[in-house]
Amino acid sequence: MTGQNLRYLIIYVKATETIAKQSLEQTEAVFRPAVVVKPGMTAAAGPVLLNIGNGPAMELKWSVARGLKTGVFPYLEQRQAHNLEQSVMNGLRGMAVEARLPGRQSAEDELHPRLECEYRSLSGKRYTSSSRYDFNLGQFITAFGPTEG
Repeated sequence: MTGQNLRYLIIYVKATETIAKQSLEQTEAVFRPAVVVKPGMTAAAGPVLLNIGNGPAMELKWSVARGLKTGVFPYLEQRQAHNLEQSVMNGLRGMAVEARLPGRQSAEDELHPRLECEYRSLSGKRYTSSSRYDFNLGQFITAFGPTEG
């Protein structure tokens, strides 16, 4: 095999690896879960976890800042909702009120407590979402964090 042929073979193999990687990423994107938090339907209801993604959220773990409340459940199907207890919302509200007490120096996370979710897709790729409750708007604002393989 000549040096020129070897060079073309190496370029071909690298291009094939790139195509395979992109194909896997596209497939993952099609079935990616995405968990958000919505307020409950009434003032007396707790927040609702909702999977707005295109695949199930497996091994879903949620927690409120400082570990005030935590929970785990095996999966949340696409478009499925899971109601949390009212005490979760009360905990978020209590943290925000306490952070605003006169003379208290509070971090941003205390002023706007978050409900954090960690979950994985069917392929095993891990995802995170962080939902901050905006008491002025009466809604959660969700940001999706970095993923890990």
